[in-house]
Amino acid sequence: MKNTEQNINNSLNYASRPAPPYSNLKNSSKPTYREYNKTLKKKQNNNASPLIINTGDMPDSNTDTFDKRKSKLEDLKEKFSEVVATVEEAVEETFDDNTNKNNEVSKEHHKEKKHKRRNRYKTKRIKKKLTLGKNLKTRTVGVLINNKQTRKKIKNDHQKLHTKSTNTVKKFLLKHNLLKVGSTCPENILRVTYENSYLSGDVINKNPDILLHNYMQEV
Repeated sequence: MKNTEQNINNSLNYASRPAPPYSNLKNSSKPTYREYNKTLKKKQNNNASPLIINTGDMPDSNTDTFDKRKSKLEDLKEKFSEVVATVEEAVEETFDDNTNKNNEVSKEHHKEKKHKRRNRYKTKRIKKKLTLGKNLKTRTVGVLINNKQTRKKIKNDHQKLHTKSTNTVKKFLLKHNLLKVGSTCPENILRVTYENSYLSGDVINKNPDILLHNYMQEV
């Protein structure tokens, strides 16, 4: 019983905590926790002690060390300027050498182009006239020896003669008096006569019997 009485007395003597200055209830007279926290921050900022800056004169630096540093800096500047000057001279020399080489190459290329152009326009065509057979003035006989070009030319002309029609063959033979009018000669003989007479040169038959016969038939 005594212990229970003591506990009751202790509970009665216990002081309760004070009410907080904020409230979470709606339409309460106290501010919310957020508003209360903002007011605390404002108070802290207002109560903060101002920053004091010492505007007194700074202690003078040692003049000897300052002069040494200054002289070292000037020496470094002079060395750097010398290095830059040498580099610039080397770059200019290399640039001049390259420009001179390029100019020489361009001049040589230009000369080669001019030389090529001149060679193009120097081509000439030369015509030679050959006199074959007996020559009474010089007392010589001209003979044509067939080389590769002449053989090729004769071959091409001979192939072209194969494509001629029978009418052109007969007209050529009648014109040169190598065929009688109204002749029943076969076509293969006419072509052989035509090819041989054409390739041998300007062959004309002057037999009076054939001339008279062809003339009478034409009239």
